[in-house]
Amino acid sequence: MNSVSGCRNVLSSAVAALTLTFSAVASANNVVYEDVDFFEGKGSSSESFHIDTTGLYQATLTDFQFPSSFSGNFALGVATGGNSMVGTTNGSGSFTFQAAPGTYWANVYGVTAGPLDLGLYGIRIEQIMATPLPTAMLLLFSGLVALVGVGRGGARLTPPMFPLQATA
Repeated sequence: MNSVSGCRNVLSSAVAALTLTFSAVASANNVVYEDVDFFEGKGSSSESFHIDTTGLYQATLTDFQFPSSFSGNFALGVATGGNSMVGTTNGSGSFTFQAAPGTYWANVYGVTAGPLDLGLYGIRIEQIMATPLPTAMLLLFSGLVALVGVGRGGARLTPPMFPLQATA
């Protein structure tokens, strides 16, 4: 195996390791509030939850479509304790909002297909964690770039300017 293909193998392994590292870090969000409930016919629900840390949060509303789906009128709103709306979504979906420590309210409204039908839904509110690039990853990447540079330097396309001459 020559040095260029060796560097490519090392580089692809490093990219795979970085991908695994970042996917593990990105999935480590802090869940602040989570609930699964149902409506029969038409209904609404308000639940309070508390946020301890200033940051960016994501609120997600899911229609589990069990035993039937909601019929268009289905929404989530998040409001502060002072009734100031910080975000909404109509239908299944999510939105992000900036929050400071305090009490918030998750308000859900839904209408099922028929007056006696049930509609199962879920709410999840989580803090979106920043995914900083650790110094070790920068060091690893710069080392890999150096290896690729050294590997390319070994494969010359032009002959040396002063060829070595055999002495008698």
